[in-house]
Amino acid sequence: MYLTEQVHRIYPWSNSIRISAEEPEDKFVCQLSRGEFSVLKTAEKDWTLPVEIKAKTFARAVLDIMTAPVRFLDKSAVYSERRQFTKIEGQIYWPVLRTVKTEQGDGAEEGVIFCQNQQSSLIDVVWYSSEGSDSLLTVRGYNYTQIKDNGIVLPRRVEIFRASSDGVLQKRLAKIEYHW
Repeated sequence: MYLTEQVHRIYPWSNSIRISAEEPEDKFVCQLSRGEFSVLKTAEKDWTLPVEIKAKTFARAVLDIMTAPVRFLDKSAVYSERRQFTKIEGQIYWPVLRTVKTEQGDGAEEGVIFCQNQQSSLIDVVWYSSEGSDSLLTVRGYNYTQIKDNGIVLPRRVEIFRASSDGVLQKRLAKIEYHW
């Protein structure tokens, strides 16, 4: 187990997240912006998270679950609801597949599925398929709370899991608790 305190600055309209932390070795700052990941400051050139996922994947998972409603306004992607619901830990979800538009005008599957909870209408699960892998990376949001009086609802806890190809959660890779 690894415990750290990080600051996540999320910019939904520019599809960006900046993550910073004071670690025993040094301060680090990394950023994911419009799909491009960069480490802005660190003592080590090859900085990585001390978990089984890459830093870019971690940043993308947090950004996607925190900004899921805004992702549907992205004009470079097409979202299509799958006709069949799925069950995740006893809850019914409607999967919504994200397809990225290419320059040729056709769609290329990106391997991201946003799952809308039928009961709450929240997108509180996002699946990422790994090419050539039998497993999924799953990010889940919990304990959604309205932030101040502006009507925005965000998860107070985010967890990232390795899951089987049918969506059964197998191993928790990261747990994030937000305090605001």
